[in-house]
Amino acid sequence: NISTVIATGSPFMANFHAAKLKIFFPNLNLIQDFRDPWSQDYIYDNDTRRKKILHHERVGIENADYVVSVTAGLTERFLKDHQPFSNAKFLTIENGYDGELVQSVRIEVPRKNQIIYVGNVFAGRGKPLDEFLKAYIRAFHEKMSLPDLIFVGTRFNKVQLTSMSSVLNSKIFIEEHCSQRKAFEWIASSRFALQLNSLEYPFLVSTKVY
Repeated sequence: NISTVIATGSPFMANFHAAKLKIFFPNLNLIQDFRDPWSQDYIYDNDTRRKKILHHERVGIENADYVVSVTAGLTERFLKDHQPFSNAKFLTIENGYDGELVQSVRIEVPRKNQIIYVGNVFAGRGKPLDEFLKAYIRAFHEKMSLPDLIFVGTRFNKVQLTSMSSVLNSKIFIEEHCSQRKAFEWIASSRFALQLNSLEYPFLVSTKVY
């Protein structure tokens, strides 16, 4: 009685096994939902392993009725690599947020002189963060008036940021976990918002808070 199967990856093997199910039951309507460009992960530097992963991706997409991804860039990559071999319809459905919640958050006037970053710093995002902090330190030594820094998320180098705060005589706040409302309130109260993307993952978007 099951007519539709939705498989979400990563882990990418979920999409591969869903494709095998479609092969056994060709009348199934298979929706493959890809959260991340896992086949492009730079940690898979072994040629044999990468070939196997790309094979799994291709099997997953070639047997799908719909291929859904979270960014336009990722959808374009799938179209380029797989459209000639697949009859699937390729769609982009971005990660959602509560629109009513956003509208209910008040914007502070005047906004605080601070730079806010909401998100994680793994998956290669630590590199642009390091460059940003170097520029911040250079500006400090040039006697520039600097805004405070607020980092909301996980996996920050607390020792590095705390030592920077003491040296720079500026406040650096770290908020590890917060609600979506609190994250929007942080952003609404700040003059500047920082976004960090990764060269290794050009199809991903900031920002997630775990």
